[in-house]
Amino acid sequence: MAPVPFAFAAFLALVAIVLSGFCLAYAVGLDADARGSNGLIWGLFTLALPPVTPIVYLGYRTRLPTRDEPTSRLERWAGTMGIGFTSAYALTAVLVPPDPSTHLAFGGALAVITIPAAYVLCYQPDRRAIGS
Repeated sequence: MAPVPFAFAAFLALVAIVLSGFCLAYAVGLDADARGSNGLIWGLFTLALPPVTPIVYLGYRTRLPTRDEPTSRLERWAGTMGIGFTSAYALTAVLVPPDPSTHLAFGGALAVITIPAAYVLCYQPDRRAIGS
């Protein structure tokens, strides 16, 4: 049986990964709706295939019209968390050995870097970003 602190950290990491998937799907769905595409379908595909669908959507949305209204605060927050946590744990899966405790340590540390980077690169109001 795993020690209690490790089991709790593993549970928190699992909750963070699942919630980040929902946040990412929500943000992609809202962006697709704002651009005149079917947001429900894009959100469901993002939830089902989180590493692949956002990349496909970024390519597809170049054919969509621009947004009429700016992103809402909730959409920016959800997109930042979704992109940040998904990026952190995807990078962890590639960069570190397949040891659960290493993934927990490095995933959390990378999230501290990738979440602010996701906001600056995707939703910073002063620059042309993904959210515009």
